[in-house]
Amino acid sequence: MLPVLLAAAFAAVAAVSFATVMVLAPPLTTQHLPKERLGD
Repeated sequence: MLPVLLAAAFAAVAAVSFATVMVLAPPLTTQHLPKERLGD
């Protein structure tokens, strides 16, 4: 039973961290893109 709980906890932490990265990444990355890539 313990390996199942550990796997579920790991999946939950991975999902939350991935969602956090997806929320925070666009503002951080778009600031460093050159204007040519933004279509200007």
